[in-house]
This record gives sequence, C-alpha cells and structure tokens, in this order.
Amino acid sequence: MWEKRQDRKKTIALIVAAVLAVALLAIFIIRPSVIGYSIYQEAKSLDLSLAEYGARVSELEQDALEASTDLSYCKEFNQKLLADAERITAELASCQSALGEGQKAAGQLQKELQQQNEQNTELQTSYAQLVSNAANNICCKAKVDDSRIDSYKVENNRISCVSGGTLRISC
Repeated sequence: MWEKRQDRKKTIALIVAAVLAVALLAIFIIRPSVIGYSIYQEAKSLDLSLAEYGARVSELEQDALEASTDLSYCKEFNQKLLADAERITAELASCQSALGEGQKAAGQLQKELQQQNEQNTELQTSYAQLVSNAANNICCKAKVDDSRIDSYKVENNRISCVSGGTLRISC
C-alpha cells in the first residue's frame, strides 16, 4: 500500500511536470511563432515584402520615439508651467493681502481726512464769527468818530473799518 502511494505521487508529479513543460513550451516557442506568423500574414495581406514591412515598422518605431521625446518635452514644460503657476498664485495671494491692508489703511486715512475737513470747517466758521464780532466792536466804536463807516475788511490778519465794503457791520 505504501508503494502504491509512492507510485501515485510520482505519477502526479510527472503529470504536473509535463503540464508545466507544455506551458513553458507554449510561452517560449509557440507564442512567438504565432505572433511571427500573424505578422507575416498581415504583411502578405498588405502586398508588402518583408523588407518593406520591416522598413515601415522601423519608421513607426522612429515615429513612436519622436512622439515619446515630444511627450517628455511637453511633460517637462508642463511641470515648469505648474511650478510657475504655483509661484504666481502665491505672489497673487501676497499681493491681495497687501492690497487689503492698503485699502484698510486708505479707509482709515479717508476717515481722518474727513474729520480734519470737519474740524477745519468748524474752525473757519469760528474764525469768521470771531472776526465779525471783533469787527462789529471795533468798527461800531470807530463809527462814532466817522459816520461813513458801514463795513469792514480783513487784510494781513488785521481788521480795517471802511465805507462801502462787502462785509457789513451791525451796530
């Protein structure tokens, strides 16, 4: 019984070895033969000699090599463009940030300018009232001496009492 098992194992091992040998034979011998035969049939159907067919294959290989070279160049160029795009995007973000800060500062300066203009207007109004009151006091007293005085003018930060001027006094 032990011998039968041994014989059976040997038989199975031989069968497996035979199957592997046939598979290797198919892979290394039969497959290239089938490919070669199909190429020969294709060349024959195109009415080409093997030399012409080989020349066309060489030409196609050259075209494929050129296409591969062009593709490599395009890939390299594309990578450079992507790097530039990333750099420019970063610069744009920086510029947008700076623009936002500049706009904020401009807004604050605009507010300050508006406040200064309001303050300037108030000061001008106060100055005009001060001058008018001072002119009325000065020119009304001067009108007692000269009745022709009915107005005043301001020159070089001095009030002058005049007759027929544009700034009237009220006594």
